[in-house]
Amino acid sequence: MSEATKSALVVVVGDIHGRFHRVREWIAALESARGRSATLVLAVGDIEAFLTADDHRRKAAKRAMPAEFADYVSGRCAFERPLHFIGGNNEDFEALHSMPEGGLVAPNMHFLGRVGAQSISGFDVAWLSGIYAPRYVDKPLLPPTTPDACRQAGYFRHDEVRALDAVSTADIVLTHEWPRGLASRAPATSRGIHKDFRAFHTPWIGNQVARSLVERMRPRWLFCGHSHVPFATVVRHADGTETRIACLDQASRPDGAVFWTEWRDGRAVLAGWGTSGDACWRDGQPWDERRTPHAGVAPKAPLHRAGTPAEPMTRPDAHHRSPNVHHRVKRDADASGPHSTKRVPPITGTHATGVAQSSRDVQRSEEVAVEPERKAAGGER
Repeated sequence: MSEATKSALVVVVGDIHGRFHRVREWIAALESARGRSATLVLAVGDIEAFLTADDHRRKAAKRAMPAEFADYVSGRCAFERPLHFIGGNNEDFEALHSMPEGGLVAPNMHFLGRVGAQSISGFDVAWLSGIYAPRYVDKPLLPPTTPDACRQAGYFRHDEVRALDAVSTADIVLTHEWPRGLASRAPATSRGIHKDFRAFHTPWIGNQVARSLVERMRPRWLFCGHSHVPFATVVRHADGTETRIACLDQASRPDGAVFWTEWRDGRAVLAGWGTSGDACWRDGQPWDERRTPHAGVAPKAPLHRAGTPAEPMTRPDAHHRSPNVHHRVKRDADASGPHSTKRVPPITGTHATGVAQSSRDVQRSEEVAVEPERKAAGGER
């Protein structure tokens, strides 16, 4: 991180899927709550920036959503702060194909490119767009002139990953898909933790390529999306350093889809979810499953009383059905082989760890403890 950046607010947004108006409002609400403008705004892919309403109707994964991006292309709407985004597996690949190294797609909306690293607003940021698909990872990237070619454009290639070999570290790494092994219940269970995080329902999600990038580069923070499950965890490295990870939800509601960190003198000192501005973590506290927002905890099934009809059971992610993990398994049959019901062997070496949140009141008490520091900051806000 540049020494010139003494105090900064970094905002990260999950899979937008065309919901640009609400994301713009969420960022403004967060800035108001924190009393300062965002220094850097990032998005982890699947923003679905289709240039015209007709493109949106024909190609968007979330066709039921209004074709909002057209308002930003025309200039009827604009983001107040520059939004820097990577590619997911649902994008306007016909438009993005001509800018593999990134470019401006609308005023204040910057596609970072398929892979790369650069300094943005004083932060060293590295990124890898797309998801892993063994069928395509060694095949050349074709012009997106057919539906199949457009689909395969959402998968990264080995030669793109190798472009990051020269990048030794970063303040922030962005990937669309999770690194492998983040949601293993085993480390938490071994310490007597039984919190029912939604992420624990899909321990196989993620890919080893992203995991290898984390372990080699050891960034301070990694942000990802794709699975529409908010989750907080950490990867501890052999040299004693840590990579804090925030997996973000899709932009259906802000508490799991918006994440922010406040930096001072080159290090993150506060972090939180949503737009309230309340911090869930401060420098010196552990970053682990306790920091997962309430949206990432599976709701308990209602108790059935004798003499009353039992209510139908619903999956914890039933409100994320377009698409959810199990729908993606069918749609991405050619993608990550681990998206099957076969259990993935545990990763050796460093691993994600954390302690489950014992109660929401504990988290709230920590947030209240942070507030005097935030108010004392005065002009820094």
